[in-house]
Amino acid sequence: MTNSKDLAALEFRPGVREAYPDVYGPEALAALAALAAAGVEAERRQLMAERLARRSERARRREPIVFLDPAAAIPGTALTVAQARAGDFTGGEIPADLARQWIQGTGPGARPR
Repeated sequence: MTNSKDLAALEFRPGVREAYPDVYGPEALAALAALAAAGVEAERRQLMAERLARRSERARRREPIVFLDPAAAIPGTALTVAQARAGDFTGGEIPADLARQWIQGTGPGARPR
């Protein structure tokens, strides 16, 4: 169970938790608190700051975006860019409740026949 001390590290926009109690239930809040405690947020902020700095520098120099070298290693993994692009890796098992999702971005959602 998550206590108020655990949640102190999290920031929520005013009213968002009250507006979406089904989304921000105890289990979701516990997962968010665990991520915050694990230092994931600090690393995410650092990576985003580095990304924005690279983007600004590229814009200042008017350089186009370049694709990663296929032989380059992906930081924090044992994969190369080519392996990731080819899907040559094994990820976690997809939970059953997420295995069949239908999304239609141009109109009302419909199940395939």
